[in-house]
Amino acid sequence: MAKRMSQSGTLRCRSAAIIGLTLALSLVAGCSTVSRTLDFSSDPNLQQGGFPNINEAGKQPVGKALTPEQQEQAKAALEAKAKQTSAAVGATAQQQSAASAQDLENLAKTHGEKTIQEIQSGCDSGTAADATKCPQ
Repeated sequence: MAKRMSQSGTLRCRSAAIIGLTLALSLVAGCSTVSRTLDFSSDPNLQQGGFPNINEAGKQPVGKALTPEQQEQAKAALEAKAKQTSAAVGATAQQQSAASAQDLENLAKTHGEKTIQEIQSGCDSGTAADATKCPQ
């Protein structure tokens, strides 16, 4: 009987050792992941001036402003694009929008009443999709 107890005790110790070793290895692996995740070294973009410091007033913002000539070129390009668009396209879009709005208004007016009629007819015939909505 003592032999059986020592064998089962050894098995329990081995199992506990294997579980402990597994936990230790997972903790070590987790620590290396955490150290990479919680990297508190300074951001290289901040060192290069990539982000503005909102606490420093009066400094020139990072980046390069457009020259007046470049601004005029950008304005001219936008105005040319605006002239290329067709007035007919805008009018068609407005007509489609009005038709869609009218369809939605009609649906809103009739949907509730139609649904109630469908539920009542289903309750009367015993073929209601949702019997909980039928009067008891």
